[in-house]
Amino acid sequence: MDNHETYNRVKEIESPTSHLIFKICRNLLLLLAISALVSTFLGLAPLLLSITVTIVSIIGFFSILRFMATRSHHCRFCNNILQHINRPMILSPEYLAMQGVKKGDFYYAPCQWAKKHSSTGWAKISHRAEACHHCRISRESYSPFFEAATPEEFATLRKQR
Repeated sequence: MDNHETYNRVKEIESPTSHLIFKICRNLLLLLAISALVSTFLGLAPLLLSITVTIVSIIGFFSILRFMATRSHHCRFCNNILQHINRPMILSPEYLAMQGVKKGDFYYAPCQWAKKHSSTGWAKISHRAEACHHCRISRESYSPFFEAATPEEFATLRKQR
């Protein structure tokens, strides 16, 4: 596997085309719903037609929002699907306040997220960034990624403490 530290870091890695198209469609559907309601209040369109157009456009609006949230992201240079890489964990005051344990590129800590999603109550936190393995580039910024700590990991952490 490649060393991800050798990847060039760029500010914008995602192709803006698809996001821009969905944004335009979303705004047009919202504008259609507003204009249908306004035309009804002005007496330019029948009530049934206006309600139907408004409901269909609102359903389309929320469908596009849902699709935008779950779609796969593509590289702006080669159009391949972007994947995630783990960045080295740098402890900030936020993590130090959690009173957890740093092990490798992960930080294990009890937190609110873990109390809901893990039987141990501990989360395995890492820093993830989007990357294109074909172009060997990654996004400059990272985002924290939470996983539930398994009971085996939790047992090894208790032994180390």
